[in-house]
Amino acid sequence: MEEDRARIFNVLIIGAGKIGAFFDQPGCENILTHAHAFSAHPGFKLTGFIDNDIGQARKAASIWGGEFFNNLEGAFHKHKIDVVCVAVPDEYHYSYLRELARQNIKMIFSEKPLTRTLPEALDIKQLYSSLPISVQLNYSRRFVPELITLGHNIKNGLYGRFLSGTGYYGKGLLHNGSHLLDLLLNFLGYVHECSVNGVIPDFYDDDPSVSAVLNMAGGAPFFLQSIDCRAYTIFEMDLLFERRRVRLVDSGFVIKEYEVKESPLFAGYRNPVMASERRTSLDKAIYYAAENIYRHLDENEPLYCGIDDGINVLRLCRQLKEGIPE
Repeated sequence: MEEDRARIFNVLIIGAGKIGAFFDQPGCENILTHAHAFSAHPGFKLTGFIDNDIGQARKAASIWGGEFFNNLEGAFHKHKIDVVCVAVPDEYHYSYLRELARQNIKMIFSEKPLTRTLPEALDIKQLYSSLPISVQLNYSRRFVPELITLGHNIKNGLYGRFLSGTGYYGKGLLHNGSHLLDLLLNFLGYVHECSVNGVIPDFYDDDPSVSAVLNMAGGAPFFLQSIDCRAYTIFEMDLLFERRRVRLVDSGFVIKEYEVKESPLFAGYRNPVMASERRTSLDKAIYYAAENIYRHLDENEPLYCGIDDGINVLRLCRQLKEGIPE
């Protein structure tokens, strides 16, 4: 997608599953997997895949190139690895992050959440604080240019004071809700306090989808609404400011903005009126993450979503889980 780069970094993908390799294929317009992002980027070379199911690793390598392994030792013995993608189920993030801390690598790009628990995440932060290894988390919407611009507009006060908002998600507070919480914290800052008003056990047994009222830093409420993922998948956010209403719909593929205008019918009334609707490049978010990683390694550009961001989300998730009624 871009010009050749002078420096090339070798990439290893741990986890030959959907997000690692199989959500898309070479040549697809959308870039939905770690394999596609790093094989398409001119600054990286995909060396191969690791998976406990060697057949999956072999299949991924046959599609994307590189070799296949069933353990870290085999991969690191054969190749000099610079970047490791951790694309395994949530419960294995902690053990792989600890194991990778012993390797001579430059960068880890891990699927969210950072770990399954806050104590594990704090342990990872302490472990990596003394290591020359950077860690980026794949909260995918953080890397989308249109959403980055939206975040800047919000933080720079272009829309005025935040009044209220609503967000919809399902498939577990930590597993999927953390995407929404990470974006919310990035847009609006910390949560002052929260109260839980609903629980749906629709994914992991120990990770229900939680509904709650979150009082943001300025005191305005955000209503977190869980929707049972067994009915359908949803990710939406509706943010109301003094001068603008902003809606993220279709999982964040579309941004709708409404300007506040005087009503042409009712004197003295003001209403939000549709001003723009635009499609985002969420379908290439993981490529933008790879570009941010490349610029971090090559030019020391700051990472968009690191360990501290993951810890902030886990703190909020724990606070919400502690508020679940007995």
